[in-house]
Amino acid sequence: MKHVPLNLRTRSAVGLIVFWFVVAVFSRQLAPYDPFKVSGPGLEGPSREFLFGTDAIGRDLLSGVVYGARTSAIIVVGVGIIVAIIGTLLGIISGYFGGLVDDAMMRITELFQVIPRFFLIIIAIAYFGAGVDNLILVLGFTSWAMLARVVRAEVLSLRERTFVEAALVSGASPWRVLFREILPNAAPVIVVYLALLLSQVLLLEASLSFIGLGDPNAISWGYLAGVSQAYLRIGWWLAVFPGVAILLAVLAINIISDALNERIKTRR
Repeated sequence: MKHVPLNLRTRSAVGLIVFWFVVAVFSRQLAPYDPFKVSGPGLEGPSREFLFGTDAIGRDLLSGVVYGARTSAIIVVGVGIIVAIIGTLLGIISGYFGGLVDDAMMRITELFQVIPRFFLIIIAIAYFGAGVDNLILVLGFTSWAMLARVVRAEVLSLRERTFVEAALVSGASPWRVLFREILPNAAPVIVVYLALLLSQVLLLEASLSFIGLGDPNAISWGYLAGVSQAYLRIGWWLAVFPGVAILLAVLAINIISDALNERIKTRR
């Protein structure tokens, strides 16, 4: 197969994602101040001492954005793991075995699809609480349905291929065929859709934090954008810097997803 080099846009997107996760991992070392403590005068604009300015009570916004990168990364990765496990397992089992198993799993999937997800998440968070761990669980258990349908459609196509028939003829068990033959070939599609879904998760987390349903004890980009709404006229920087961080992260994830999708089309 001919190697297709990454274009500048894709390389830039990969660089942004790598930068985001490096900042997330080393947030404590990179943040100039404690984001929960007063570091200077309130509502001071960007300056040499405070590159992103300060909030209404004098906390350094740059430190908040740096710590927000860690919180947002933890949520995105945690939700991604849950969605990948649930969506992939239900999708491959439903698509491969068919029949009553397929019908039952698809009815459950459709139930999660027709329920307004955002309002379901709000109700769940109001009931269980707004901690980061609860937020990951709620977002994860409400975001897998579409991935399951995508995986099912891919498995329905793959199970008719000759390499699957050859594996069955050679005596391989259905579960071995499922996880050794079909799943590796469905993996590229799973990765593409999962990347696209993670950008939606980031926006959902930002939206929930913006309306006050995020974890009050953890700083995230959505939380920073939310607390800035009362000071938009006098502190533009409070909304701009967290908003730009969310924009760049979502844009980078979407660009990488598009690039992966194009590579899959090229291979086929």
